[in-house]
Amino acid sequence: MDLQKMLSRVTDWYIGFGQSSSLMCHLCVQNHKARDKAVRFRICQLINRLFQNLGDDAAIDDSLYEEVYSAMQIRLRDKFPVVRVHAVLALARLQDPSDPNCPIVAGQFCLRCRSIV
Repeated sequence: MDLQKMLSRVTDWYIGFGQSSSLMCHLCVQNHKARDKAVRFRICQLINRLFQNLGDDAAIDDSLYEEVYSAMQIRLRDKFPVVRVHAVLALARLQDPSDPNCPIVAGQFCLRCRSIV
């Protein structure tokens, strides 16, 4: 079984078992500055998967929002593209497209501009 499928199954099991996504997100955020690019990638990917499995009307508390937002903003500047991609995907769930001053939308726009240049 490849690592992607294993990560997907573990995440699905964790959420299906009724565990809080906030605990796992806190653990991921604490370790997002790992030296190994594979760890940083998997952390961003896991946060993204946890957010994907939340319902459309799910809410997270403000402290978790700030933790994830800060960590993923740092990962947007990672030197490895795959880490940056998954940081963008993780942040996508936190954005508010109806807010013209949403910092996530502005950050993604800046990231796209830097990638073009």
